[in-house]
Amino acid sequence: MSEGAKKDGGTQQEFERKLSLAEQRAQRFKKARDTAERLLEEKANELYASNQALQASRDHLRTEIDQATYELQASNRRLKKALEEKSTFIGAVSHEIRTPLNAVIGLSELLLDSQLPSAQRAHIETIFSSASSLAKLINSVLDISKMEAGKISIAPTPVRVDKVIERQINMFWHESKQKDLELQVHLANNVPEYLEMDEARYAQILTNLIGNAFKNTQQGFIKVRLEYANGVLKTSVIDTGCGIKEDQISKIFKAYEQFGNLSQGVGLGLAICKQLCAAMGGVIYCAAGVKQGSEFVFELPLATAEAPAAVNKVSDRVDLSGLKVLIAEDNPVNQNVLLAQFSQLGLHPEIVDNGQLALDTLTAGDHYDAVLLDIQMPVLDGEQTLLAIRQSSKIRDDLPCVAITATSYYQKREQLLELGFDQFLSKPLLLDDLRNALEMIVASKDFVRGQVSIKTEQTNELDWSFFSSQFGDSAKTVFAQMAPVFLDHSASEIQRLGEAAKADEFHTIKKLSHSLKGACASMGLARLADCFADIELAPETAYDALASINARFSELKNEFDLALGE
Repeated sequence: MSEGAKKDGGTQQEFERKLSLAEQRAQRFKKARDTAERLLEEKANELYASNQALQASRDHLRTEIDQATYELQASNRRLKKALEEKSTFIGAVSHEIRTPLNAVIGLSELLLDSQLPSAQRAHIETIFSSASSLAKLINSVLDISKMEAGKISIAPTPVRVDKVIERQINMFWHESKQKDLELQVHLANNVPEYLEMDEARYAQILTNLIGNAFKNTQQGFIKVRLEYANGVLKTSVIDTGCGIKEDQISKIFKAYEQFGNLSQGVGLGLAICKQLCAAMGGVIYCAAGVKQGSEFVFELPLATAEAPAAVNKVSDRVDLSGLKVLIAEDNPVNQNVLLAQFSQLGLHPEIVDNGQLALDTLTAGDHYDAVLLDIQMPVLDGEQTLLAIRQSSKIRDDLPCVAITATSYYQKREQLLELGFDQFLSKPLLLDDLRNALEMIVASKDFVRGQVSIKTEQTNELDWSFFSSQFGDSAKTVFAQMAPVFLDHSASEIQRLGEAAKADEFHTIKKLSHSLKGACASMGLARLADCFADIELAPETAYDALASINARFSELKNEFDLALGE
């Protein structure tokens, strides 16, 4: 074979070899592409299946969320309904309890203002104290229910801090002397004179903590300490009592949990304190609870405030004598209590059994200066009677109307005031609450007294217009009967007041001045009654005021003697 042929043959073989390799490579590429396409299709199918499963899972989750949301809303509705039913039940029960309790507290308070043998006075004081404790318990249960329902309200006003503390401490002076405990108050220099606070709520917390300290302390001291920094008022109540066990500290702020003296209270006080602090944006905690003594602290964010404009006391400008009042009250016990309380104020109201009779009396043309309406009455209840009074063309549309109720449904007071009542009184009704309501009505710039002529300026203590307006032609006969009793009783009470003033027995001073104030008001001695009212508000001033009181009382004796001799 020639060289050329050999060369051509080798080239052909090389070409075929390369072609074979190319075909093999193409087959491998095709096989790889087929494998990749198959894998890609498989992965696409897996991804699609995953997406489908995810979509199903998301739909299932959405269904579960919707179901859970529905169940939560249903649970909230049931809880809200349960709370409303609980509130209604507690309100209804409290109404039934307050009605007889009103008679117990009202009548025992009136008895304490009268002359009683020491043994009987002790029994009546026990009755009054026990009934007051029961009233506090009812209020505590209502407070807890109100807080659970989210109905607690806070109303801050400018308050002078040292006066708030003084008023609360004075409540415990008598108990501190009885138990021989030292009651201390430390007010830091950095505490502002005035703070913006809800005084009633602050006092409720402080009183509860001090009361707990007294229940659990038999010897040593109880200290109240106040500090102010960075807009926060820190109040501490420290005692040397029985202390708190470590396992109790974690649960003492829960409702119905108790510590220390377990024979007193039901364990609501600290739970209420915690809720009140939270409502005011603050906190309360037990800073120390050891075998000997404890320390409770509550911190409230309170802004500083300016001193409010001076306001004259109502008692300085109000004269209740001759006030003509109509009362609508269906309960005969409450009727007797109200008559006795009004008698202490020197007033003699007319009482009817229901709202319809009150409306008939008013539309008959008789004049009245104020109307007191019980809310729950037969025929026409208090609210219906008020609306009828406001709509009647035969009754003056500015006639002051006062609601009296044993009901404590949440926001009831605001509802009644919005309805058109001028004042709101809650049972059990205390004499001071009644007096304050009447004084606020008479002191109102819009109040117009009726047909009774009132003597506003007098040179003597004795005001004959009072007796004339109350007893008419029998005024001198009634005066002759009342004057000797009044003089003997007042002389004895003023002597006891002097002894209490020398001993700084502030609780006794307040009780005696309260009694003398009522006795003077019953005799129409407004200026002398105001004098004792001032002492009742500030018992520490009693000793300095005694000289003036004795002088005025001597003059009063002469006036009485002259009047009796005529």
